[in-house]
Amino acid sequence: MFFSIPASAENPEAAAKFLNYFLNDLSVNDFLMGERGVPIPDDVREHMATKVDTINKQIFEYISLASKNAGPIDAPDPAGSGEFLKMVRDVAQEILLKRVSLDEGVSRLMTRGNQILK
Repeated sequence: MFFSIPASAENPEAAAKFLNYFLNDLSVNDFLMGERGVPIPDDVREHMATKVDTINKQIFEYISLASKNAGPIDAPDPAGSGEFLKMVRDVAQEILLKRVSLDEGVSRLMTRGNQILK
């Protein structure tokens, strides 16, 4: 699960404080009990491992082990990427079925893609 603060946020400092509290405060995590997934901060995950059931404790331990051997997570997809990928599939199908020429398909991809991902 990704959390972010949009550039258009009216009060980005307050949003950052809220996210910091939501993700790192032990009392918040005691309430959530892993409902939003395994806590990423080591201290929060270790604290929660003493409070969750056996199955979730094993999941927490696995994430701790995996995080020591994993690379950095990929950035989230940009806004509009789902719509863009659907459009690519649709245009590719039109090209393959010879409903539009390759040049026309590429033109549609570029024009519509720039509109979607602006």
